[in-house]
Amino acid sequence: MTFTLVITYLNTKELNQIPFLLFYYFLSWVCLLMGIYTIENVNQKRTIDLELQRAEKLNVISQLAASVAHEVRNPMTSVRGFLQLLKEDEVITVTQNNYITIAIDELDHAQAIINDYLSLAKPHNEEKTLLNLSNEVKKAIELMTSFSTIFDIDIKSELEENLCIQGNRGEVKQVLINIIKNGIESMDMGGLLYVKLYKAADFVFIEIKDTGKGMTESQLKKIGTPFYTTKEKGTGIGMTITYQLIQSMRGSIRVESKLGKGTTFTITFPIKN
Repeated sequence: MTFTLVITYLNTKELNQIPFLLFYYFLSWVCLLMGIYTIENVNQKRTIDLELQRAEKLNVISQLAASVAHEVRNPMTSVRGFLQLLKEDEVITVTQNNYITIAIDELDHAQAIINDYLSLAKPHNEEKTLLNLSNEVKKAIELMTSFSTIFDIDIKSELEENLCIQGNRGEVKQVLINIIKNGIESMDMGGLLYVKLYKAADFVFIEIKDTGKGMTESQLKKIGTPFYTTKEKGTGIGMTITYQLIQSMRGSIRVESKLGKGTTFTITFPIKN
């Protein structure tokens, strides 16, 4: 607009209008840039506030887990031991044996939940080493193949070789299994899980895409927050731990989903030569 008006004033010999025109549009651009700068600052502050709220929630849960989980787990271990001894007794009836089996299974389920809380409370400061991510993704896929077969789900993969990061083998395994398992469980019976590993610039990307139920916008915003889950028997802790582990390895995670069309998790790690 400025260029067009300047040309117009030059053609019509109205040169006295040009200084005012330039000053007006210069001032307009300055105001526009100030407005953009202010909006970006507000958005950044909002993002930081949300991160602080999330960190406070995790801190409260960590303290709660550390103080309660150990106290609960010890008597549960004793109870399970006595039930196991009763199960081996030849005097009990078949019905009683079934009841004991159910009780042991429920104790194991409770134990798994407690272990999740302990994992959440435990500081992730294990030593990071040079890790071949390509091999770890292959192992995770092989490990979950038998589980996916139960649900009649195919796992397809496209993996670049010899991509390395600085990380912890156990943490990477836990992250991959958590996300792959969630993807399989979201598809009920039948479907396709696609895993892609590739390099771009100085980063390694892992894409895990399912053809499951997908999520709404409101559900998508809550992913990774404590106690939130879309599964009937979930605790909402698994994805929170996954987010923590990724951040501890200086990585990031992005989730894209459409209701009825599936979900894509994209994990990013700095590459290590």
